[in-house]
Amino acid sequence: MKNISNFFVLFLIINVNFQIVAQPQRIGKSETYWEYRDDTLFFSGKGRMERVLPVPWNKIKKNVKYGVVGEGITYITQSTFEGCNQMIGVSLPQSLRCIGRSAFTRDSNLRYVVFPDYVDSINYYAFYKTRLPDTLKLPRHLSFLDIASFHNTGITYVEVPYKIDTVGSLSASPLRSVVLPAGSSYLYDTFCYDSLLQCIVNLSVRPQTLRVESYGDPSNPVAFGRVKRSQCRLVVPTSAVELYKSTPVWKDFKIEAGGLSVGVCFNNKLKGDVEGLENRFYRKGEKLTLVAYPRSGCTFSGWKTLDGKLVSTANALQVTVTKDTMLRACFDGEVSVHEAATNSRVGDNVELYPNPACDFFSVRSEYPVAELVVCDLSGRVLLRTERTSHADVAMLPQGIYLVRVCTNRGSCVKKLVKR
Repeated sequence: MKNISNFFVLFLIINVNFQIVAQPQRIGKSETYWEYRDDTLFFSGKGRMERVLPVPWNKIKKNVKYGVVGEGITYITQSTFEGCNQMIGVSLPQSLRCIGRSAFTRDSNLRYVVFPDYVDSINYYAFYKTRLPDTLKLPRHLSFLDIASFHNTGITYVEVPYKIDTVGSLSASPLRSVVLPAGSSYLYDTFCYDSLLQCIVNLSVRPQTLRVESYGDPSNPVAFGRVKRSQCRLVVPTSAVELYKSTPVWKDFKIEAGGLSVGVCFNNKLKGDVEGLENRFYRKGEKLTLVAYPRSGCTFSGWKTLDGKLVSTANALQVTVTKDTMLRACFDGEVSVHEAATNSRVGDNVELYPNPACDFFSVRSEYPVAELVVCDLSGRVLLRTERTSHADVAMLPQGIYLVRVCTNRGSCVKKLVKR
C-alpha cells in the first residue's frame, strides 16, 4: 500500500511540474493535448480525445513508464495507451466517463489503476493482457462493461456493479470468485471459460440468459467450460434455489441459499444513478434507503415495480426487506449517448457545507443556485428557498435530510446531516 501511495504522490509532483513547464501538442481538432516528459505520457485539456491514426506519440510508447490523464478529460479514445508495455501505472481524473476500445491493450506491466467513481463505460479489450491487481474494484456507477474488457489478466476477484445488466467475458483469467448483481440479465457464453472459479455470489432471482459472442457457436455455448462445477459454490437468493437447480447452465454447481435479494434496474440507465444499494444479500427486517440522482437535464419520476406499479415519486425511498425486491428507477428527460459519456452530473459540482450542520448550511456550486428544497427521508418537503445558496435549518431536529439543489444546469439531491 505504501508503494502505491508513493506512486500517486509522484504523479502529483510530476503533474504540477507539467502544468508549469510543458508545451503540449494538440490531438487532432479536439481540446485535448499530449506531452511526453521524463518517462511519463501526459494528457491535458477537456472533453473527448480525438482518435488520430497513427497516434502522434506512437514512437515513444515503448519508453513510457507512467501515464497521467488530466482533470477535464472525459473520454480516453481507442488504443491511446495500447502497446505501452513498460508502463506500470496510470492516473485517471474524476472527470473521466468512458475508457475506449483497447485503450490499455497489451500494457503487460500495468498494475496500478484507480477507477474514478463515475466512469460509465469500459469498452472491448480495454485492459487486455495487463497485470491489474488480484482484486479488481470497478467503478460503482459503471453501466457498460464490454466483452473481453479484462481478458487475460491476473484478476482473482471482481464485484460487478449493480447497473450492469450484461456481464462480459472474463475468459483466460484466474478468477476465483465473482459477485453478480441482482439486476443482471445476461452473461456472455465465454464468461469464466478458462477460470479457476471457486465461488459465485449470484444475486439475481432469475438465472441469467446466455448470449453467444459473435464468433461463437450458438448450438454449443461454452460458459464455465473448464470450471469444476460440482466443487464451485453458487450462492443464490433463497427463493430461487430450486429454479437454479433446474436450469441447465447452473444445475451442476454446488448451490446454496444466501438470503434475500434487493436490486434496482432503470428505464434508462444513462439518465440517472441510485445510491444506497449494496451488492449483497439482506436479512429479513433489514432497512435501507435508496436515493435516486438524475443527470443534468433529467428528472426522477418515481420508483416502480417490474410490472409497472408506482411505489413512490420521492427521490429517497425507505425499504424494509421482507422478501426479494426488484425496483425500477424511472428518469425522464433527454440525454444523448454522447452527453452521457462526456458530461459530468450536476451533483459532481455541488457541495453542502458545513455538513454535518447545526443552524444553517450553504451550497458551493459551479452553477447559480435557483432553488433549495429540504426533505425528510420519506420525501416530505420541510423547507424551500429560492435564489439563495444558504438555508436556515435550526428548527429541524437532529437527523438525516435530503437537499434538492436546483441550478440553471439541472438539479441534484445531496444528503445533509443535522446535528
